Amino acid sequence: MRLRRRENDESDAAEAARVAMYDDVTGLASRYLFFDRLGLALARTERRNSWAAVLLLDLDGFPKVEERAGRATAEEALREVSDRLMTVIRPGDSAARVGHGQFAVLCEEIEGEADAISIAERLAAALAFPFELEEAQVHLSASVGIALAGGRDADAEALIRGAAAAMRSAREHGGARFEVFHPHGDGDSASGD
Repeated sequence: MRLRRRENDESDAAEAARVAMYDDVTGLASRYLFFDRLGLALARTERRNSWAAVLLLDLDGFPKVEERAGRATAEEALREVSDRLMTVIRPGDSAARVGHGQFAVLCEEIEGEADAISIAERLAAALAFPFELEEAQVHLSASVGIALAGGRDADAEALIRGAAAAMRSAREHGGARFEVFHPHGDGDSASGD
């Protein structure tokens, strides 16, 4: 009896850890796991004097999809988005669902801004085709914010804030585009395409 209870406790703990680490809809990493991976990646960039990028994607019009087609169809769309993301990111990169219709991609050992832009372009191309879902055909695009960190003094929170500012700028400029964060003194400006 005691052995069975211990086994149940261990499987419950393992299930709780899995739920904390992975999104239950898409199977991608959770926000918590993404931030853990980001911290490790930034430590590696410092040791290797290399570059890393964070791309934050906000699905344009996703709330309308959920409103019109329902929760089940919206979740199916999220799974399809995650599948498409995984087909275009590089081996070793990390993807996570970090919000309702938001995803993040962590790219390590990139050469700089041009590499990050190339990845953003592949992500946009992957989303360009309609999603043929069970209940509806859905068209989605994404507003993408890119922030880069290189070498010493890389800060995870500043990197995320920069990517979020660039993502907001992309959305404010009509969506279906990317913006690269370029800090100018105040650290809150975004520009580029």
